[in-house]
Amino acid sequence: MNLSKAQNQLPALGQFQKLLTNFEPEVDRLAAVGDIPLGKVALPAKTLHKMGARVEGKPFSMKHLAKGNLAQILRFDASKLAQYIQKADYSDVITQQAVRFLKQQPEFKRNRADLLAGGDTATQKAAVHQLNAIDQHVQRISPMESTLDIQPALWRELKSVPVTDRWAGLNRVGGRVGLGGMQGYVYLRGLRDIKRAIERLQKHDLSQEEKKE
Repeated sequence: MNLSKAQNQLPALGQFQKLLTNFEPEVDRLAAVGDIPLGKVALPAKTLHKMGARVEGKPFSMKHLAKGNLAQILRFDASKLAQYIQKADYSDVITQQAVRFLKQQPEFKRNRADLLAGGDTATQKAAVHQLNAIDQHVQRISPMESTLDIQPALWRELKSVPVTDRWAGLNRVGGRVGLGGMQGYVYLRGLRDIKRAIERLQKHDLSQEEKKE
């Protein structure tokens, strides 16, 4: 397969390649960044991305690392945050730190709902319910200490909050391309496989048989 020839004959392929190239590397770059101090806790940049962090209406990215008041200006996509809170591994130290971070955030906002951006009414309510539970079950060990203690009851309550499944969003994408459910998933996986094949071609990493395919 001659990649240059294919791109000349099908300009959309080059545009598609550029789109996918710009999509994933930001996550990879954030993964390489160390913990970011946020008030009384610190979190990996990639974790903030998973939580749906936003700055000034834009998804959290490398350019926002230069801002000195992140803890005060961060907002979160309600759907992504709700999904993260419900599905995260609560035995993981990073998840526990994320919960402590969310506990401290209302100090910088008028109320917990001010942390959220986007999402339908049901998703907003679910995320606020989760944040209220965190506020109730994460407390200082004593007034003189800054350590935030997480009560075991929190995890049970967070798991009990109904959250809209991500498949709903995937089905909407599938509908726009004439697909739905698992078909939409297969379609998106196919796009990613194309991107990986293009990258391997550029690195001359495919066998002769694979190039013919």
